[in-house]
Amino acid sequence: MDLTAKITIDFIVDGIKEFYVEILEIPEEVSAGELQEIVDKRAQKVKQIKHAEIVYSSIKINRINQMKH
Repeated sequence: MDLTAKITIDFIVDGIKEFYVEILEIPEEVSAGELQEIVDKRAQKVKQIKHAEIVYSSIKINRINQMKH
């Protein structure tokens, strides 16, 4: 069964709160540590590109139910 990971990063640029959301399909074998690394890398990228202050980051995992025909 496949999984989706929804990454959310809240950040502030010039006093304005913004957010970044990304949804990834991931294999079920991915560890919690690997998922945290993905979130950390995305947060660093946002921080560098936007010159932002990261306020909060999270990841939510959902299963993809595949229908059989």
